[in-house]
Amino acid sequence: NYIQVLEAAIANNCYDIALRILTKAKQRAALHEKNSYERNLFHIIASTRISDKTLMEKCLTCLYDNKVDWNVADKYGMHPLHYACIFHNKIFIEFLLKKYSDKVDFNQKDQYGNTAYGLLFWNSAANNSIDQSFIRSIVKSGKSLDCLCTYVNELAKSPLSFSSINSSAAQSIPETPFYLEDISKIIRTTPLINAIIYNKIDIVQLLLELDADVNQSDEEKQTPLMHAVRQNSIDVAKLLLNKAKCAGDRVVSNSTHDENKDEQMKDIDVTHTEQEAMGESSTFEEATNVDLNATDALGRTCIHHLVRPLIESYDIFYANNIELFELLHTAGASLSIPDKMGFTPLKYAAKHNGCQHLYDRLRELVNECPMEMEEIP
Repeated sequence: NYIQVLEAAIANNCYDIALRILTKAKQRAALHEKNSYERNLFHIIASTRISDKTLMEKCLTCLYDNKVDWNVADKYGMHPLHYACIFHNKIFIEFLLKKYSDKVDFNQKDQYGNTAYGLLFWNSAANNSIDQSFIRSIVKSGKSLDCLCTYVNELAKSPLSFSSINSSAAQSIPETPFYLEDISKIIRTTPLINAIIYNKIDIVQLLLELDADVNQSDEEKQTPLMHAVRQNSIDVAKLLLNKAKCAGDRVVSNSTHDENKDEQMKDIDVTHTEQEAMGESSTFEEATNVDLNATDALGRTCIHHLVRPLIESYDIFYANNIELFELLHTAGASLSIPDKMGFTPLKYAAKHNGCQHLYDRLRELVNECPMEMEEIP
């Protein structure tokens, strides 16, 4: 049938053949056919990589003229716009905005709860670069980025997932959400948190510049700052505290942990490359919009996440967590909020005692006597 032939032509970027079939089809109803996944030709074109802009636009115009449904859901509840956002099909999206400007809704969700805005960042962890101008042309409000999506990042969350493992995890991300094996096991995260987990500094910078909420948590109520702490990323933590400076702004440091170094880091110009973004994150402003004392589903703060070993059976700690601790303390994070079990960060530090200098510094700041290990269940 027509749909099979057209799908094969489009999949192989043979838009000249596809256009010939579309324009010469004797039965115009054939243009409305769907494949076994209940996708029509709009779905199929939206899912392709851009090859020939002129021919693609002519094919889309043919579908438009024949009133093919551009906003129908397939078997997996995904609309053509969802696929176009996943594959960054700029030509397709521009066509929709031109022809259906009053009907295109990037907040529309698929059956997994992902918005089209969220799907713009579906493959961001696997891509070495991202077309920032394309993203900026679509995202008009930071609120649209505060959505929870079924991003695949569980492996990258591991405290032992160094860059090589993160790279492998990113490459294993399913091409689209309907390839997910068990969606019930996925903890939905925001685009910002997903970028933090994969340590994509350039995307973190972009999302902050687009005004993504620095306090929007995931399904477990863990905030971006908590994830930065769990990933042991002081660079991302400082970016969050800075609330992302736009290009041309000046950054002044108020950090006290290394005054000589910070003095040299003042007045840094912010740019959009990952290397320079990391350079900017070496400083932070005292005033911040970050909720330093937010608590997750277990009542734990960012300081709890800092002092607790991420793999308790191995008492995994990080060598530089004292620097991150000093940063958060200087910014105003509370050191004495108990979690839902009644444990303060100091009690966890006393229990695990993985970093003696961290425990000693905590005890000094909260002005408590040394704790006996037996006191902590």
